[in-house]
Amino acid sequence: RDLGVSKINVCSVKLDKTMPISS
Repeated sequence: RDLGVSKINVCSVKLDKTMPISS
């Protein structure tokens, strides 16, 4: 369970840093 959440979190952060569409 922890690993799954961590993976999603890392993916989100990486995507946000790679191409910050939210900003």
